Amino acid sequence: MLRAPRYGQGGSRPPRLKAIDDLRPGQRVICHGEQGLGDEILFAGMLAEFLAAARSRGVEVMLDCHRRLRTVFRESFDVPFVGDGSAASRTAFDRPIDWLVPIGDLGGFFRNAEGDCPDRGGYLATDPCRVAAVRDSLASITGGRRLVGLAWTGGSPRTHDRYRRIPLDDWLPVLRQDACFVSLEYRDATAEITDFRQRHGIQLLARPDLTQADDYARTFELVAALDLVITVPTSVLHVAGGVGVPCLVAMHHRAAWRECSPDGRIPWYPRTHERFVRKPEETGWGEVIERLSERFLANS
Repeated sequence: MLRAPRYGQGGSRPPRLKAIDDLRPGQRVICHGEQGLGDEILFAGMLAEFLAAARSRGVEVMLDCHRRLRTVFRESFDVPFVGDGSAASRTAFDRPIDWLVPIGDLGGFFRNAEGDCPDRGGYLATDPCRVAAVRDSLASITGGRRLVGLAWTGGSPRTHDRYRRIPLDDWLPVLRQDACFVSLEYRDATAEITDFRQRHGIQLLARPDLTQADDYARTFELVAALDLVITVPTSVLHVAGGVGVPCLVAMHHRAAWRECSPDGRIPWYPRTHERFVRKPEETGWGEVIERLSERFLANS
C-alpha cells in the first residue's frame, strides 16, 4: 500500500530512508502507512521514537496513515497529517520531500532484538469520556460481570484467513464461563451470533456501531472499555496492545512473523498479551481452546 507517486514533484519519487543517521537538519520526511489496519497499529508503537529521533536532528515529519486511523493517531502523536485538509496538509508539498519511510521500516530502526520492545501498558490514546460511556452502557446490560471481547475470524484469502478462523462452536469452553462476551467481529456476524444463541443459549453482545464504524476510533473505545480481549490474529489484537488491554491470542503454528516468539508472549506487547499456538500435530482447535480457557479461568 505505497502511496509514493503523489509525494514527488514533477513525477519524481523521494528516496526511501535507510538509516536514522541519514537525516539532516532542515529535511522533510513522510512516514506512510502500509499493509493492513492491524499492521499500522502495531508499527505505530515505534512512531514516538521516530518522531523524537527525527526532531532531535532538526527534521520535519509528516504522517500519512489510513484514513480510519486518523482520529486515534491524531490524539496520540503531535504530527501533521497528509491529506487531512489541515493547513499543514495543504502546504505539504510547497517544498520538496527528502525522504519516505514506510511505517513498517521503523522496526529496522528501533526493534532489532526482542529486548528492544518496551514493557508498557499501551501507546495510543482514546477519549476517556467516550470509553467510560461505552463501559457504562455495557455494564448496564451485564450486571457488572467481567467484560470480555471475542474475535473469532480474521484476514482474507490473500492474508491466509484459513489459518485465522476458529468456528464459534469451538469457543464453547470459554463462552460457558461466567463473563459477558462482546463480539469484536469487524464484519456483520448477526446471523452467526443468533444461530449460536438459539443452539446453546449463550448471548454475545454485538455493537456494530462501534466495530463496523468508518472511524476506527470507535473500535478502540470499545476495546479500551473491556477487561480482556480473546482473539485470533486480527486487527483487534493490535488495538488491545495499543490501549494496554490484556489479550489472549489463539493462533495457528503458521502464524505471521509479527506474532511469533520462543515462548507464550507476543514481543510487541510483553506486558499484556499471551499466545496459545496450535501445534503442527494438532488437527483441530480443541487443545488450544482448552489451554486458553484454563488461563482465562485462572485470571478471572
